[in-house]
Amino acid sequence: MSTVFISYRREIAAGEARALFNEIAERLGENSVFMDVDSIPLGRDFRSILQEVLASCDLMLVLIGRNWVDVKDEEGRTRLGNPGDFVRLEIEAALKRDIVVTPVLVQGAHMPAAEELPSEIKDLAYRNGFELSHSRWESDVREMIRRLGLDGPVQARQIDSMMRAGNPPLPKDATVPPDRCRPTDSAGYPITTAIVAAVSAIRSDLVKSSVKVAYDGLKAAIRRKFGEASALSMAIEDLEANPMSKGQALVLEEKVANAKAAEDADVVQALSNLVTVLKEANIGDEAVRSINVHISGGAVQGVVGAQEVAVGSMTFGAPSDKRS
Repeated sequence: MSTVFISYRREIAAGEARALFNEIAERLGENSVFMDVDSIPLGRDFRSILQEVLASCDLMLVLIGRNWVDVKDEEGRTRLGNPGDFVRLEIEAALKRDIVVTPVLVQGAHMPAAEELPSEIKDLAYRNGFELSHSRWESDVREMIRRLGLDGPVQARQIDSMMRAGNPPLPKDATVPPDRCRPTDSAGYPITTAIVAAVSAIRSDLVKSSVKVAYDGLKAAIRRKFGEASALSMAIEDLEANPMSKGQALVLEEKVANAKAAEDADVVQALSNLVTVLKEANIGDEAVRSINVHISGGAVQGVVGAQEVAVGSMTFGAPSDKRS
């Protein structure tokens, strides 16, 4: 069974990378897919780990979202133009080995032209790619896995067995955004849970009008704060088109966390209204019933379940039965 390396930029497609990792791991086993957040043990030198996996993996999926070519670092320089950029180094290593390198287009992105890429990775432009649509996420992933020949019986080669000695480390000046190796904040979970429950109920035509009014209120608060064309607003629209998509729910959770929506008082007030209505209508599972949002004066606090984690001005707990 092949071992899959997922190459991505957190600021561009972290949600999609997480969703794709879960989909592939569910079919092939977690030890058959590598994604830095989950696959690099704490305390290990991530440069060495990446080099070891890159020297042994069978294929690479390069997630390309909007502005993937043009994304810049803190100093305004194009990341791909930096010879020490980790995404560039990952792709370069895979192309040099001439393994299967598949560009995976998400967010409606287009395939970059060869002249837009550094010479070391320009051949990526000539690799046959695949587009994943949010509205057809599960079926698109299944088709991609079939076309890559990854839908056979699971005989996973262990990632640990690939960590062999003797592989030269990545350059010491290799750079990676600090948050690349940080797990997604749980701040996106309560808002996403409430949205999923509301959208599913609305589509069933069995919902009280008060739920739709409260849901529209939350959407309006998000649009006022972040804009109708924002990544968060677009992720909500994509989920509305396919509310049963686990992949799209994960993407939305990532966008909510990245936008720090849980720190906006208007959004939290609208969330509180929606959660109250959902509970009164007995809509949603235990995850919805465990959401409690408390607003007192200018302070905003929320509690979900028994465990709590602080995020900005909100405190959310992570339920033990959180989506897997």
